[in-house]
Amino acid sequence: MVVVGQQLLALGLNFGMNSVTLIEVPDDPDGFLSADQLSWSIAATALGAVLGSLLGTPVAPVLGARRLLLLTMPLYALGSLAVGLGGHFGWTLSGRVVMFAAFGMSEGSVRGYVSEIVPPTRRALFTTLLNFMVYLGQVLALAVAPLLHWQVLFIVVGVVPAALCLFGLLFLPNSAKWLLSRGNSEEEALRSIRFFRGAQVDAAAEVRTIHDSLQDGRGDGAALPVWTLLRQRVTLRPLLLASVQMVLYVWCGGATLTLITAFVLAPVRLPLSEYQRSTLPAALSALVCIPGGIIIERYGRLPVLRLGGALSTVGCATIAAYFFLAAESQERLGWIVLAGAALALVAHVGLLGNVAFGYATELLPNKTRTLASNIVITVLRRLT
Repeated sequence: MVVVGQQLLALGLNFGMNSVTLIEVPDDPDGFLSADQLSWSIAATALGAVLGSLLGTPVAPVLGARRLLLLTMPLYALGSLAVGLGGHFGWTLSGRVVMFAAFGMSEGSVRGYVSEIVPPTRRALFTTLLNFMVYLGQVLALAVAPLLHWQVLFIVVGVVPAALCLFGLLFLPNSAKWLLSRGNSEEEALRSIRFFRGAQVDAAAEVRTIHDSLQDGRGDGAALPVWTLLRQRVTLRPLLLASVQMVLYVWCGGATLTLITAFVLAPVRLPLSEYQRSTLPAALSALVCIPGGIIIERYGRLPVLRLGGALSTVGCATIAAYFFLAAESQERLGWIVLAGAALALVAHVGLLGNVAFGYATELLPNKTRTLASNIVITVLRRLT
């Protein structure tokens, strides 16, 4: 997971770079980006992510996560070099779009790959670890930012994760599910299962289970056209449920809070630098992410969703209530905003987010998981 998780780490590093550029570029004496150009270079990343998701959806089931990463990680590194070495708005804009297009093409496949190679009983925890790598990347980018010029940092956050991922992929096999769905031998699938789970696992039984999950009433379900598979009720219903879950996840209070944290926390007057203030949400997210996954494994998805929704509602209501206070009361009660923001962020990251990304793969049948998970991630990126 550490190898393919470099894609999620790189995604987090680039989320952190949004804050870094907003802090550094306006004060850069040799800067070549105006305020409007900087805003465009950040806003265009969403377009790149959507474009990548649309491109990756049809090719992901064919290539598999491993081959897709072998394609997209060099593309991501080239985009970072364009930003770091370009010295022009056009290079910065195009480089950022390319970087996020690479993320959009591969994120769903990475999450699907991890769900296929880990035991079903541990999927929630491993989904949480992938989410943790996103928040860890944000913290690392902001921690290193005071030491390096933003263009140099772009080269570092682009080349290092890509190199680590590409090197590690040399030693990783494809998942057993992908191998069997593409007509490879059972022996290859057995080796893959034993590589990830150890020699003690009953690999033959898992191969039979995978074969059964790939079957369709008309024979080999994996051999049917993908759009035929998507229209089947066994895929369509969980795909719609997972997509709606992503819509709710994006539009809940916690997601909005992460985008306007500086505005929300302004009344608190924390004695922190701009970098430290920007690090607060990511650092708190990293701290609560893994404990949230452990809670999910112990108590289940639905109870955690209900708890997360309730906590998010209370946190957002607390923030809103503060801004209705009289000016003199706001001066004394800035801590209310901090408490509400922390509560909403804990619910969003530790509870709601972990379940939402888990559903992106867990709800979907094995034979269409890679394709459908890419569609769900596309829904997420279109909304953000």
